[in-house]
Amino acid sequence: MHESFTLLSIGDALHEPFASSELVFFPKDAHAEVKADPKGPWTAKVLPYANVWRYLQRLNTLAFGGWQLGEPQIITLSDRLIVLISVTVAGVTIWGVGEEMLAGTATRVDENAFRGAWAQATKRACAYFGLGLFLYFLGKPRSMAYDPKERRIAASDEDLSAMAEEMLSRARGMNQLVVPPACLVADLAGLHDRYLVEPFPVGQVHFLGFDARETESGSVATAAPFVRVWDLVRRLNATAYECWQVLAPRVTVADNKALVTLTLDLFGTSFVGTGEAFFIKTFKGEDVVNDHAVEDAWAEAMKGACNTADLGLYLRFLPQLQFPYRTKWRSFDDEPGIATVSLTSGIQNASTCCPTKRSPRFSAEAA
Repeated sequence: MHESFTLLSIGDALHEPFASSELVFFPKDAHAEVKADPKGPWTAKVLPYANVWRYLQRLNTLAFGGWQLGEPQIITLSDRLIVLISVTVAGVTIWGVGEEMLAGTATRVDENAFRGAWAQATKRACAYFGLGLFLYFLGKPRSMAYDPKERRIAASDEDLSAMAEEMLSRARGMNQLVVPPACLVADLAGLHDRYLVEPFPVGQVHFLGFDARETESGSVATAAPFVRVWDLVRRLNATAYECWQVLAPRVTVADNKALVTLTLDLFGTSFVGTGEAFFIKTFKGEDVVNDHAVEDAWAEAMKGACNTADLGLYLRFLPQLQFPYRTKWRSFDDEPGIATVSLTSGIQNASTCCPTKRSPRFSAEAA
């Protein structure tokens, strides 16, 4: 057992990225380069990740005897299996969720569903501590050749390792990889006044398009701003590390929806968030299975809890303006430009957005 330690004392080591040699790679969205020629060359997006045992090895190295995994909660539905699990390090507890498909028409069917869901839940909880968090800041996945017969990436280990190192180097160069963990305030009031109300950099604000319609000049949609859960987590770790927890998750099912409730504990004060997501969504007149429904609802619940604590709440009051929209890809052309326009419009109306003076600590977060 290690000598007495605090979460903050091992925070930097927990946030340290895994070495490129410790990463493995998962192919996503594999497809023939020419749709009409399935026997021709294929490509796939390559997602780097680390095996769950790498996470547990890091915890044992830094905090053996001072951390533990809770007993998993298992929820079985007709087409998927959901696992909730808690990770506690130096007295701080955070819950995570994992979801794997059992059968059906979804794109991801795992014969080891429980093992996969357990691993995902464990890794997501660890990421809230900063362990593996860097993987969510490596930028867009690269595309590489794919072997459809072998169902694997058609690249050597050396090429994959070089790609991972390039992604790590690029993220480091943009100051995106790690924001050092710290606890900068003594209480919730100080956290709120100095950091929770701090707006996010333009590069971290994204947009969800809705009410899309065709005009004479092309497709447009209303842009609803949001910040990724992982940017919220990073802000919390950079300002209140070891002073926040994620507790009391609850997952329920209502008709075609996954419903999630969880509690964000900040300095002993509870902020409850709720989220929901469809199991089956309709897109262009066709039913599409959402194999991440519970994970999506969890993310929305976490965002809601953070918003209740004033973290990112201002985004809900920015004007919802219309911008050119790519309907096929369900995305906007210029998110940073849209963010600048939306934020500027919000600042002009002090009743909807009251950003504080930019803290130098977060200047490195801008993409």
